[in-house]
Amino acid sequence: AAGDSDWYSRLKAAAVSMLAVHDQEHDTSFTANFPGVTLDANGNLSDTSDIPQNTRLGHEVVLCHRCHADNVIAVLKSAYGPDGNLIPPLTEAIHRNHQNNPFMDSNNRNGGCQGCHPAHRSDGDMTGYPITELGLNAQSAGDNRDAAGGCFVGRDVHSNRNRNADATTPSHMNAVGQWLVDNVVSDSGTDKGIWCTNCHTQLSQEMWKADNWSDPVNNVGTTVRNAPTLADVAAGLGITEAQAIAWLDPKTNADTAAIWTPDPGLCDHVATLFGAPASWQQDGMVATIEVNLSTDPTQCSSGLGVPGPDCNGDGSPDFIICDTADGDGDLSVNILDFCTTGDCVAAAQATLTGPGQAAVPVPFSAASDGRDHWLSPGEPHCADCHASPYVEQSGSQNPFPPFNYPRKPALFRYTRGHQDITCQGCHESIHGLYPTTAIDTTSQAQAADLNADGSLGPLKCGACHDANADGVMDWTDKLTYNGQPIKADFDAAVSWMHTYTDEADPTASVCTNCHSDKSSEVAPNKEEWLEHAMKGRVSRATMDKVETALLGGVSGATNPLTTVCQGCHGDNSSDVSCANAKWKAHLTEGRVSASVWEAVANAVAGDTCGY
Repeated sequence: AAGDSDWYSRLKAAAVSMLAVHDQEHDTSFTANFPGVTLDANGNLSDTSDIPQNTRLGHEVVLCHRCHADNVIAVLKSAYGPDGNLIPPLTEAIHRNHQNNPFMDSNNRNGGCQGCHPAHRSDGDMTGYPITELGLNAQSAGDNRDAAGGCFVGRDVHSNRNRNADATTPSHMNAVGQWLVDNVVSDSGTDKGIWCTNCHTQLSQEMWKADNWSDPVNNVGTTVRNAPTLADVAAGLGITEAQAIAWLDPKTNADTAAIWTPDPGLCDHVATLFGAPASWQQDGMVATIEVNLSTDPTQCSSGLGVPGPDCNGDGSPDFIICDTADGDGDLSVNILDFCTTGDCVAAAQATLTGPGQAAVPVPFSAASDGRDHWLSPGEPHCADCHASPYVEQSGSQNPFPPFNYPRKPALFRYTRGHQDITCQGCHESIHGLYPTTAIDTTSQAQAADLNADGSLGPLKCGACHDANADGVMDWTDKLTYNGQPIKADFDAAVSWMHTYTDEADPTASVCTNCHSDKSSEVAPNKEEWLEHAMKGRVSRATMDKVETALLGGVSGATNPLTTVCQGCHGDNSSDVSCANAKWKAHLTEGRVSASVWEAVANAVAGDTCGY
């Protein structure tokens, strides 16, 4: 349907070419039998009786993951090369190889990002493809950000040159983000946004590793991200400002070299227990586990363990990795905590009382040869550039390892914000963040359809709520953000909305929006309180949170027939029946918590009516 195109044949030719280059550079033999037969003078197969292959390569298909670990598809183990060294993970091998090849634009930013990641069209149209037929950067004399676009360039808010017209609220930058605004966004004289290497940086990883941030949204805990200048951020990480800039806007191979420094994993980290300095660039830590500094597994708290690595090369293990047996008898590393900050490690150590037992935070490379490149430390975070509350939650509130870790900013795509709505629910996906450009017409149309004013996102209050003329939910008479009333201040309203997460205390905001503090009137026998959800004053979910905070559980969690039920009427248990619409409406109208309704239905009628 797309017409005649050589796109597919070019794609396959490129694949064979890459295998041939791999053979040349790494002494492999993937193409040794290609094409596997001989041709006569006329170009015809000279002998087809004994073709020694099941593909034109002469063997089965080549799968990169047979040698290269890759966390994306959970291939956790790499093979060893002929030299005895562990083969690097796929992501690292590809990026390391390409960063050493000149593919720069006139600003010395590597153009390989958009060259390799989707920039072509599935219909075979190669117009605007950022790599020339000679394999060179099409923007070598220009700016990568001027490319036609695709996966990222010219698509979402970070590279949308019209973003400040489409989204008029402030960006709320921290020192790192402000440095990018001042030194990258308009470095050519016009606003072109930022480039891939300004987000996927070593600086991002180093800030993540230094975080001890239990609640980033409300800025509780410690982090270098709140420092007033980039120089202060760098000082907090123990590096120079020049190094921070080199990581934040790399222009040469040397600027990114630290990303690829080998990590010996468990050996080097356990060595720090004896006062030896860490001599390698470490991955982010994945978990705090138990080891025993003896070589006797019975000294582990579980009495189980396996030999650790031979760190000093004397032919024997230097310590024991302690295990526990799971339900089916398999041994698993004894994870003491997914939190790896100093205080968490100390708390874990305090639980160990036996000789030689040690709590050790271990790097990603100790768990996976795929390292951390597609997991939480290795990916960018909103908190890299934006200030609280415009950041992800911590894994302390939204745990989901290996993506979200305690006291560290979670990954955007695994984070929930305003009353448990995903961040993507209002902002779109990470590489399609509103407002997008005309390159992404689907996202543009979606945002315009959901926003009452036709704006291109992010989604505004009016997408879900009745909003006033200022675009703020028309039920915010007394709500404030940092002392600023939000009813007529859209930016203050959005800031407050980011703080009103699923963990927020409604009694400190939503309840006092209508009246003074009446916490003392929250009780299973207070009819006025029990009718809040039924009369549409607040949601049933909000009532559940208030009751849990003030009463220790939802009203009627124990003895509902004699407590919450009679808070509104007498004993009407005889009316509990799936044939009684009024009884079933107790659930749909939020008169009682869902858990209480279900308990009463099962206890009295023995039936939850299919709900």
